[in-house]
Amino acid sequence: MEDRRAAWEHSTTWLTTDRSIPPTITTGNGVAGGACHPGKAATGTTTEFDEGIDIDKTKLNGGAPTGDGGINSIDPKKLERDPLNGCAPVYPWNFVRINTIFGVIHKAGGYTSWSDKHPSYSSVSGPGNGGNLDDYYSPEINSIPVALPQVTSCNPLPDQTAVSPTNAWTDSFANIQCYDSLKVGAILNEINGRSHDGTPS
Repeated sequence: MEDRRAAWEHSTTWLTTDRSIPPTITTGNGVAGGACHPGKAATGTTTEFDEGIDIDKTKLNGGAPTGDGGINSIDPKKLERDPLNGCAPVYPWNFVRINTIFGVIHKAGGYTSWSDKHPSYSSVSGPGNGGNLDDYYSPEINSIPVALPQVTSCNPLPDQTAVSPTNAWTDSFANIQCYDSLKVGAILNEINGRSHDGTPS
């Protein structure tokens, strides 16, 4: 038991301290960008795996060029970098260095899906290329609330006092219910064997 505990404590320290070069540009929540020198010893940086790594955190789709976001809305220039891997950006799923249940299922040939509140929470995929999640849906919860035509009674949103550029979905109990309903619909589609948007998987 003590050996397992020591191994766990070692792996936990390794996970949280090994990736330590700043992002290329300052993140959406203020982690400053900085220089990275391939092969040079790491110096340490704050990590940011929330809405701050979105291309545009004010957009429901995280600013992805097309579609409803997901991992396509992650801005690689806002990710910390690995100097021992040519200063490549460290995507959320590679910040986690141990396998997850999604990796186990995917390797066994199963189909995996997940919905969460930030594109960065794709970290649940676990190490690799992000492909352990076949269908990942993550409308940005800290975006500016917008009408949701696909959700009953949410076009327009019920609380129009909380839809300004300074608002987020969590600023209104009525509006957050619309956001939650959007994700419930996505999960029900996935349970029924379809993609989150209702198309055949």
